Amino acid sequence: MLQTLNAKNTRRSILVVDDDGISRKLLNTILRDEYDVIEACDGKEALELLQNMHEDISAVMLDIFMPQMNGYELLERMRSDEQLSQTPVIVITGDIDKDTEIKALSLGANDVVTKPYNRDIIKHRLWNTINFRETAALVNAVRTDALTGLLSRIAFFEKVSQMVSEHEAGYYVIG
Repeated sequence: MLQTLNAKNTRRSILVVDDDGISRKLLNTILRDEYDVIEACDGKEALELLQNMHEDISAVMLDIFMPQMNGYELLERMRSDEQLSQTPVIVITGDIDKDTEIKALSLGANDVVTKPYNRDIIKHRLWNTINFRETAALVNAVRTDALTGLLSRIAFFEKVSQMVSEHEAGYYVIG
């Protein structure tokens, strides 16, 4: 069993986007013991769910080839939207063509998993993706002052120290 990501032991919600009902049901079966699974049958429905529930969705599992709005279009819209841009996306596809994988990754997908699904690989990749995102968010929160939005005192001194060490003595004048 995968360990929980934080001390609250809260269940995360995963949005599964696939036009194939059998694939959605299979992913739901694989993930439902550890996650609350929300389903969408195309990119358009997924975008509406994400816009309404973006704070509650920990990751998206996204098929590429769908009607209405395909996975590439959804990825582009997510990455251009400030609220949705940080939501991790794992592309799920039956297409083993490397160009599909490269395009998905270049559009901002965090990972690509090919069908048929391997239960353990999906669970671990999803856990790793969510864990990485939550850890990065925590580090950013610690490094930033909540009131001003500026670097915290410690983060500021680390940044200044790094900048000074990258140049020869006398480059910066600090008074």
